[in-house]
Amino acid sequence: MKTKHCFVFALVCIAQACVSDREFNSDYVESRLEKKLKKSVNDKNDISLADGLTEEEAIRLALKNNPAFRAVLVDIQLSQAELIQARMLPNPLFSTNFPAGPKQFEFSLFIPFDVILLRPNRTEAAEVDCEQVGQSLVKNGLDLIRQVKQAYSNLELVRKRAKLFEDEANLRRRMARFDALRFETGEISESTAIQSKINSMDALRLINKNQNDVRLAEEAIRSLIGYGEDRTPIQFITSKISEIQKIPGEAVLFKAAVVGRPDLKASEFALKASGVRLELAEWDWLRYLGVLDVNDRKDKNGEVGPGLQFEIPVLNNGEGGKARTAANVEKLLRTRAMLKHQIAVEVRLALLNVNQAQSNYQFWRSKTLPEIQKAADLAEQEFQAGQISYLPVLESKRQVINAQLTQQQLLNQLQIAYADLEWSIGGQIPIESGKNN
Repeated sequence: MKTKHCFVFALVCIAQACVSDREFNSDYVESRLEKKLKKSVNDKNDISLADGLTEEEAIRLALKNNPAFRAVLVDIQLSQAELIQARMLPNPLFSTNFPAGPKQFEFSLFIPFDVILLRPNRTEAAEVDCEQVGQSLVKNGLDLIRQVKQAYSNLELVRKRAKLFEDEANLRRRMARFDALRFETGEISESTAIQSKINSMDALRLINKNQNDVRLAEEAIRSLIGYGEDRTPIQFITSKISEIQKIPGEAVLFKAAVVGRPDLKASEFALKASGVRLELAEWDWLRYLGVLDVNDRKDKNGEVGPGLQFEIPVLNNGEGGKARTAANVEKLLRTRAMLKHQIAVEVRLALLNVNQAQSNYQFWRSKTLPEIQKAADLAEQEFQAGQISYLPVLESKRQVINAQLTQQQLLNQLQIAYADLEWSIGGQIPIESGKNN
C-alpha cells in the first residue's frame, strides 16, 4: 500500500517539476519596449513638467499613462491567469456509498492521471501564449510611440507656421497701405486696392486659425500622455532635425524588421504554441483516471485496491481535435508568410517615403530657398538704386516667407517619414548620422 502511495506522489512531483514558474505582467512588456527605446520606460522620477516636456519624456510618460495602452495592457494579466490555471493540479474526485442493510461502506478516490501527465505540455502552450500576447502589446506600444512622434512633429510645424503667418500679415498690411496710396494717385483701380485690403484681413484670419491649430496640437499630445483630464500647464519642447540621417539599404532594413517587429514575433510564438497543442492533441482527448477503492466489511478486514478507469479508443480517437489543431497550424504558417510579405512592403514604402522626403527637403533648402532669398535681396538692391518701386520688394519678401513655410512643411514630412520607418522595422533605424550637404 505504501508503495502505491509513493508511486502516485512521485508522479505528481515529476509533473510539478516539469513546469516552469515564469511570470508575465506589465514589466514583461515594458522591458521589451525599453530595449526598443534604449531608455528606461519605468523611470518617471526625472520627468518634471515644470521645466517642459521633451519628445523623449512624452514617450515615456505616454507608455505609463496613456489610458488606451494601459487598458490593453491588462491582456497580459489575463494570459497570466490562463497560465496559472494551466499549472494547477486537479483535485481528486471522492465517491462514497453509505452502508444500508447488507450494503457495505464503500468509497473510491479518483485521480485524473491524464491531466497530471499532460500538465507540462499544457503549461508550455500557455507560456507561449503569454509570450505571444506580450509581443502583441509591444506592437501597441510602438504604435503609441509613433503617434507621439507625429504629434510633436505637427506641433513644431504649426508653431513655426504661426511665426511665419505673423510675418506675412505684417507684409500684407504694408502692401495694403502701399496700394491705398497708389489708388489715391490713380496708379491702380479701387477694386485692386480693396482686394489688397481683403488679403491683409485674411492674413489675420490665418493667424487666429493657426493659434487654434497650436492648441489642438498641444491637446493631442496631452491626450496621448494621459493628461486629457488633468489641466496642469505643460510646456511642450519640440526639436528640429539638425542632421540628415544616412539610411541603409532595403535588405538591411528588412533584416532589422524580421528581428525587431513584435507582431512577427507574436506570430512565431502563436505558431510554436500551436505546435505544442498539435503534440498534445495526440493524447489530450483520452481520459484515464487512477482509482483507489476501499470497502469496509464491518466485522471483517476492509479491502483496498487500486485500479484504472479510462476510455476505450474504439469509436473516437480525437480525430476532430487533431484535424482542427493541424488546420490551425497551417493557418498560422500562412498568416506568418503573409505578415512577412506585408512587412517587406511596409519597409519598402517607408524607405521610399524617407528617400523622397530627404530629397525634397535637401533640394528645397539647398537650392530653391537660396534662390528665392537671392531674388529678394536683388529686389531690395534695385529699390535702393531707384530702379523699381517698393511693391516688388514686398512681394519678394512674401515669397521668402512662403518658401520658409514650404521648407517647414517638408521638414514635417521628413520627421513623420522617419517615425514611420522606425515603426516599420519595429525599433530604431540602424544608421549613422551624417552632416548635411
